[in-house]
Amino acid sequence: MSRIAIIDNLFVNSEEATAKTKIKLLNEQILPYLYDRGFDYAAFLNASICYKGSRLEQEITDDAFENEMPMTREIGELESWGEGVNLVDLEEYES
Repeated sequence: MSRIAIIDNLFVNSEEATAKTKIKLLNEQILPYLYDRGFDYAAFLNASICYKGSRLEQEITDDAFENEMPMTREIGELESWGEGVNLVDLEEYES
């Protein structure tokens, strides 16, 4: 049996927070925290990180997800970018 954390909305209460800020917070703080609490996986939609971002923010998010964070990504042909599903194996965040 596995424990999966679902991240619905990553809200940072700052006008200066960008998608890159949220990804850094997710990668360095939230995912290690979830691993320490016994979760095996974390799942979230692209829109959980970058809900109404510009095309540039979407590209920055895609680049970070593909190159900086170990995860499985899935975006169906008929889905919008925000509906893309991401699954992170939290063993990568072992302390």
